[in-house]
Amino acid sequence: MRTLYPVLLTTALLAPVYAVAAEATVVSLSGQAQREVDNDETSVVLYAQENNSSPARLADSLNRTLKRALADASVVKTVEASSGQANTWPHYDKNGKINGWQGRGEIRMKSRDSAALAELTGKLQSYLQLERVSFSVSDAARRQTEATLIPEAIRELNSRASAVGKAIGKPALTIKELNIGESRDIGPRPMMAMAKFAGADAAPEQVTAPSWEAGKSTISVQVSGKVELR
Repeated sequence: MRTLYPVLLTTALLAPVYAVAAEATVVSLSGQAQREVDNDETSVVLYAQENNSSPARLADSLNRTLKRALADASVVKTVEASSGQANTWPHYDKNGKINGWQGRGEIRMKSRDSAALAELTGKLQSYLQLERVSFSVSDAARRQTEATLIPEAIRELNSRASAVGKAIGKPALTIKELNIGESRDIGPRPMMAMAKFAGADAAPEQVTAPSWEAGKSTISVQVSGKVELR
């Protein structure tokens, strides 16, 4: 039995050393992946703006114009059209009295069929004004891109964790917490190309469909988390 004491003593002395060596280090890291994709959705805002001495006649005229525009847009099944902002305000003379009214109303359209939307926009410009055109990545294309970027971002996080672990002598890693951020667009917004209008001999109500270049957007996904290194 005496020979057991040195063995037990040695084991007791080694236990704290083993515990220190196995102590984990937790680090917070992030990873990112990005990809350039085509803008496949176009959005257009058009508006009507009119003046009238009567607010009722002004409202009636604007409502008729916007109703006509929505009816024309509804014919193109690949275009989604909806009402936008609308407002009316008075005009005052030099004595501060109301001498007229002005009103403005919008319609908003978007589509993944850029050619059909451009043709419709040209048609509506015969009696509406163009406010703006913007290009973006559709929700479906964004989700598809995110599905490929998330694993790439996680691999980058793992790679960074591995590099840190090797640097401090703790190569074994376990991801304890992982947060996936929302994707975002990087870079300047693409600009609308100049519209090419009909020649001077064309009838005033005929407007040539605008020519657009949708450009590209860069979709970026970032993940962050806590990694345990041993």
